[in-house]
Amino acid sequence: MYFTKRHLCDNTTLQNSNICRKHTSKYIHKPISSENVQVINSSAIQLQYKTKEAKVDEGNYRCYLSENNQSHEAMSYIKLYRRMKTVTNVSCVVDNWSTMTCTWQWEVSSSPNSDATLSWGTNGVASQICVDDTVPGSCHWPAEIFNMGSLYTIVVNSTTASDLGNILEVKVSDQFVFNTSEIVKPATLTDISATNFNSTCVLLSWQHAETHRLACQILYNCSSWQESCQPVDNVSDGSACVCGLLSGTMYQWNVSCLPEEGGFWSRVSSFIHTTQTDVPASQPEVHPGSFLQVDCEEDNCRGILLFWKAVPAHLRNGPITEYHIFVEDTNVGNETDITVTNMIQTSLELRLEPNNTYQVQTSACTEMGCSTKSKHITILPEGKGVSPPQDFTVEFMTEEKPSHFNINWQPLHTRVVSYTIYWCMREDNTTACTTPLDWVTVAPNTTEYNLTLPGLIENATQDYMVGISAEAIMTLSRTRRASDTGQVTSSGITWSQCLHISGNIPTAAPEVLHMTSDPSTASIDLEWQKLTCLETPSVLTGVLVMYCVVDGGNSCLGPEHSQMAVGRGSSYTLKDLDTGHTYLIKVCGVSAAGNGPFSTPVKVDLKAYLALMYTVLIVASVLLLLLLIFFCIIWGYSKIQENAKLEISYPTNKQKLLQHCDYVDMPTTHPENSTSGKNGTYKKGGTDKEREVNKELEDTKLLPSESYWDNASIRMRESSGPQRTDSCYMASSAKKKSLEVKPINREMIGFTPTPHTGHPAYMMVSFHGEDIPVEQLSSFRSHHPQP
Repeated sequence: MYFTKRHLCDNTTLQNSNICRKHTSKYIHKPISSENVQVINSSAIQLQYKTKEAKVDEGNYRCYLSENNQSHEAMSYIKLYRRMKTVTNVSCVVDNWSTMTCTWQWEVSSSPNSDATLSWGTNGVASQICVDDTVPGSCHWPAEIFNMGSLYTIVVNSTTASDLGNILEVKVSDQFVFNTSEIVKPATLTDISATNFNSTCVLLSWQHAETHRLACQILYNCSSWQESCQPVDNVSDGSACVCGLLSGTMYQWNVSCLPEEGGFWSRVSSFIHTTQTDVPASQPEVHPGSFLQVDCEEDNCRGILLFWKAVPAHLRNGPITEYHIFVEDTNVGNETDITVTNMIQTSLELRLEPNNTYQVQTSACTEMGCSTKSKHITILPEGKGVSPPQDFTVEFMTEEKPSHFNINWQPLHTRVVSYTIYWCMREDNTTACTTPLDWVTVAPNTTEYNLTLPGLIENATQDYMVGISAEAIMTLSRTRRASDTGQVTSSGITWSQCLHISGNIPTAAPEVLHMTSDPSTASIDLEWQKLTCLETPSVLTGVLVMYCVVDGGNSCLGPEHSQMAVGRGSSYTLKDLDTGHTYLIKVCGVSAAGNGPFSTPVKVDLKAYLALMYTVLIVASVLLLLLLIFFCIIWGYSKIQENAKLEISYPTNKQKLLQHCDYVDMPTTHPENSTSGKNGTYKKGGTDKEREVNKELEDTKLLPSESYWDNASIRMRESSGPQRTDSCYMASSAKKKSLEVKPINREMIGFTPTPHTGHPAYMMVSFHGEDIPVEQLSSFRSHHPQP
C-alpha cells in the first residue's frame, strides 16, 4: 500500500519535472515517501504528512492497495488549515494615565474563521470580552471604560476553524495580571528650551501636561571625538543644567521622562542647540617637516609650501574664522603675520631669503579670539638642511589583504630622530593636494612602513601622493645662532616620483655605463643607470648580471654564468673570474614578479696578471737605476766641496802677523807612524816653556801637497802669551777671536817647498814683512784634515 498526491503539471514546482514531460495529461500522481506512511494493520495505512504550506500541500490524495494481483484505489480531497498557536505573552501599556492597550503575537491563519479573542476582568476573573479588537492581535480600552489604578486579569483564546465555520481546535493561554499604575507611558514633553550658562554649560527646561511626578532623562548626541557622553538622569523639576560640554559645538538634545512609580519612557522630544563660542583650545597642527621646496620665479628667492591640519572639531570651540601664519626671520629678528581667511585652505606658499633661517608658527581664531601659537617649524638656509632619505619607493601591494602601500627608504646618519610619511589625494597631472595633508611619524631605526588607507583600490592608487621627510638634531655648523643648537629640523617633504604596483615585471633594461677590469683581483667592476619608476611598474629587488667568455666574436665559448646584485644599487663587482679572457656581459632588472629584458651585451678584456707584473717590475728597475745615478752624482759633488775647506787662526788684536821667521824645524817622520803619535802626544826635550810650545804644535797638521792651498780658508786664532823655542815660533794673544782671511799667493808669503822627494810630515814656511818682536809671535794651526 502507498499514497500518492495529485499535482498540476503547470505548477511552478513541477513544470520542469521529468514526470510532467512523459505525461500528456494535466495532472499527475506522485508517490509519497514511505517515511510519511504509518501501517495500522494488514488492511489499513495512515498518512502522517508534515505540511509546509497549506496552499501547496492540500489537494487530492490516493491510497493504493494491491491484493491478489488486484488493485484497490481510494481518493479524497484533503483541506489543510494552519493551526493557531497558544498565546504565551501579552504586553499592556497605559497611555498617559488615560487609556490602555494590550498586544500579543498574532499569526495570520489560512482560514478566515480562525481567530484569537481576549477576555479580561478587574476582579481576578477574565469574564469580559474585548470590545475594541479591530486591530488583529490587540485590544484597546478607551478612557470611558478604563479603570486607572486597577489590576487587570487577561486571558487570550486561540480558535482554529474550517472554511464552513466548524471549530477544529481551541487553545487557551495562561492568565496575565497587570497593575495599571506600573505600566504608564507619559505623553511627549512640550515647550523645551535651552540657554547657554557659559561656554561649557547649558540650562534646559520643559513643560508636561499632567501633574504626576516624572523622573526625566536628558540625552545629547555624543560625537566620535567626545570621550564621555553620559545621560543626565532623575531630573524631576522640569529643568536641568548640563555641563562639561564643548564650546561652540552644536548638540542634538533628546529629552524623555519616566513616571516615578515605574512604567515606560515617554516618546523622545528632540531639538538642536549650540553651546557658547570660545577661543580655540588648540592650534592648526604642524610638523617639523610639513613643508615642501617649490620653485620661485623671483631673483634671490626661495619658495616654501607650508602645510597644516585643521583644528580638530572637538577643540575648535566654535566656527574658525581665520588662520594666522607667523614667519620669523631669525637673522634680523623680524616677524611677519600672514592671515588666511579661507577655512578650506590648509597650505600657504612662502617666499623666503635663501640664506636666512626662519621659524614658522600657526594660530587659529574664532569670533572670541585666537588660540596660542603652535610649535616652531625651523627652516634652515638653502643647502644647510637635513638631507632627505634616499632610494624612496612606494609600491601598492595588490596580492596582500588588506591592500596597502609598502614604503621603503635607505637610512641616514645617526643624528636622525624620526622619519615621517605624508599622503594626500592629488589633482590630475599635478602635485597639488586636493585633500588635507595627513602624516604619521616612525622611529629613526625604521626603513619600511605599510600604509593602509580606507577604500584603497588598485584603480585609485595613482590618485594618491606619498612623501617622506627626515628629522634631525641641529648642530652649530647648520645654524648661526647657538640657541638653535639641539632643536629639531627637517629635510621637508620629498614626494615619490610615482607609485609602483606589485605583480609586474620591469619593462626596460638598465643601461650599462662603465666597466673596469682588475687582473690583480680577477674581477670586473660594473656600473649601470638606475631605472626610473616609469620604466619599471614594480619595485626592483635586484639586478641580474649574465656573463660568459667569448673569442673575437659575440658567441660564448662556454656556458653563461650569472650573479645577482641584490637591492637597489647601481654597481656590482664580478669576482672569481679567469684572467686572460674577454667577457661578454649583460644585465636585466628583477622584481618579485620576474625578470625584465636584458641590456645590450658589452665586451670587456680581463688581461693576465703575470704580464702586468713584468711590466711593473721593468718600470721599477729603470726608476731605481736612475735614482742610484742621481745619488752618486750628489755624493761626489759633496766630497769635492768638503775637501776644499781650510781654517787658520789669526789674532784679532791690532798686532800684525809675523812676517819673518828663520825656519820651522819639524820632524821628518809622520807622527802617526811613531808611538807617541799614536798616543796623540810628542815627546820633546827642553824646558817647561819649550814643552808648552811643543804641546801647542802637537795638533798642527800641514797640507802634504800644494794643491790644497789654492782653496784653503785661513783663520787666525789667538793663543796665550809668547812662547820661545830654539826653532822659529809665533806668539798668540789671550783674546780668542778669529777673522776669515782669503788665501794669498805662495810666492808673496815666501812659501818654499821641502827639498825632500818623499812625503814630509811638515813643511818650511817663511814670512817676509815687517819685523815683529819675538814676544808677539804666536803659533799657527791648520785644521785641514790629513790626506
